[in-house]
Amino acid sequence: MTEAVNRKTLVALALAFGALLLAVIASGLGPKPAQAASHREAPLISLDPTADISDFFMFRSYEPGHQDRVVLIMDVIPGEEPSSGPNYWNFDPNVLYKFSVDNDGDGKADDVELEFRFRTEPIRGIPGQFTLPLSYVGGAGGLPPITALDGPGSEGLGLRQRYSVTLVRGHHRTQVANGLIAVPSNVGPRTMPDYASLAAQGTYDLGNGIKIFAGQRQDPFYIDLGGVFDTLNLRRVPPIETQAEDANDNVNPFGTDMLSGFNVHSIAIELPASMLTGDTGATKIGAYASTILKAPVETVWSLVRDFNALPQWHPAIRDSRIEGNHPSDKIGCIRNFNLKDGGNIRERLLALSDYDFTCTYAILESPMGVENYVATLRLTPVTDGDHTFVEWTAEFDCAPERETELVNNIGGGVFQGGFDALKRAFGG
Repeated sequence: MTEAVNRKTLVALALAFGALLLAVIASGLGPKPAQAASHREAPLISLDPTADISDFFMFRSYEPGHQDRVVLIMDVIPGEEPSSGPNYWNFDPNVLYKFSVDNDGDGKADDVELEFRFRTEPIRGIPGQFTLPLSYVGGAGGLPPITALDGPGSEGLGLRQRYSVTLVRGHHRTQVANGLIAVPSNVGPRTMPDYASLAAQGTYDLGNGIKIFAGQRQDPFYIDLGGVFDTLNLRRVPPIETQAEDANDNVNPFGTDMLSGFNVHSIAIELPASMLTGDTGATKIGAYASTILKAPVETVWSLVRDFNALPQWHPAIRDSRIEGNHPSDKIGCIRNFNLKDGGNIRERLLALSDYDFTCTYAILESPMGVENYVATLRLTPVTDGDHTFVEWTAEFDCAPERETELVNNIGGGVFQGGFDALKRAFGG
């Protein structure tokens, strides 16, 4: 393997369509994990927006001199309208926000966890002193504007949240930080005349290569939600895009950015990759995607266990055959399938378990430009409602400059395309 390929590869990241956990779990303090999703398209989690993960990103830092660090970001509370006063947006103290990482390649993101817990302070400052029915005041009537998160300049900051960060490795818990202040919602230019300064104050450099931020940010996703969910009433039929349009990243020819001007609450941490890999010597860090289907696990498994049945449920597959006419459940058999875009892929079945409802396979040949690609599709029964929890994990090596492209293509095209098709077939 060349040096250019022997780099950490982060899989199935930053998907914004479908019910995804993506190695991030937002759960209540009770025993059940919340079922996170992006931009309100999953019915159950849309009822709990503070636990609704709209996006997850994990990537190697591109800041000069920080190439040995990894950045993890989760966004929650999709669709925050900036002027939604007087009760502005905040993190939920009853939600445990967590990043979960797999560093040993077993497909289970339980090797390292980063937990973020928030608490809301009693109403303080001017709003507390005068029992005002407002969370934030300033900039008028002799009241000082909010220019700081603490101390002078924070008098108008009535509602303030602090949070702790804990690193969990096995049974060992290490508190990374405590008492950090979350950046409040942007109320407006009179109350908060320099919001960028507040955001900068809320970016904490803890030393040893660790930086942390929690607070409101503009939603980074771009989609014409109105056109998409008006039965694909797109402003322009894709994928017609000229070469010039493709080269212009400042203009999207396919529609309006419905999320422009809306915010999310972001949790971000940059830390040395060694804190995630530990002493495993790992050259890869895996993440995963998952969803919930409204069908018994046996029903879903009867479809996906057939290694040759991809064309029956995955929308990107045109046709498939098992080489040598071997049974499709024979370990080692090779499926050879053609994509609707003309590509051809060969994959070998590595493991199939009717007990664990898992299927593991490896890519032998593909036009994607990946090496050592191994993926697992796993179903887990959810007894509450007789539903099925579906996970799709993958690890691979690739050239560093293609990481983002391949992550988006595999996550958004392969994984999410399959999830969407399964949800259409079984409900979810």
